[in-house]
Amino acid sequence: MSKKTILAAFCFLLCFAVAAQAAEMKIAVFNFEEVAEKSVVLKEAKAAMDKAFSPEKANLEKQRADLEKRSSSLKNATEAQIAELQKAQQNYADKAGAYLRKIQTAETEVRDQINATITQAARDYAKKNGYNLILDSQSAPYFDDSFNVTSDMIGEANRVWREAKK
Repeated sequence: MSKKTILAAFCFLLCFAVAAQAAEMKIAVFNFEEVAEKSVVLKEAKAAMDKAFSPEKANLEKQRADLEKRSSSLKNATEAQIAELQKAQQNYADKAGAYLRKIQTAETEVRDQINATITQAARDYAKKNGYNLILDSQSAPYFDDSFNVTSDMIGEANRVWREAKK
């Protein structure tokens, strides 16, 4: 046998082995956004944020309403009254800015928690069900609906979240 024949046979066997391994792969696809929206992870995180930030939000809304009332009633105001109002408005703007930064930080932390929970859920689901690959549906332009495990992933994300809270 020539070297070309041996090389061709080796390439054929290698291609056959890769094709056989690919045929054995078990693949699933899920909609990450849907899992995030429908799982208890997001609902509980939103509830915790509302609870944590609603008193400060209510206080800022009250201050804004008071400032609007004060500014509309200052037609014949003295310079001192105008300066006082401007100082109060600046104080409000500073507090509102700080509040928005706190909200943004909290939202980033929530997104990180959701991402970590869903990623762990995907790992656990793959191990339990023998999947070699689980993809987010956003990264797969087309897939047969038989690959879709979104509803199972919602339950798995809820399980991972509850265990993490313990």
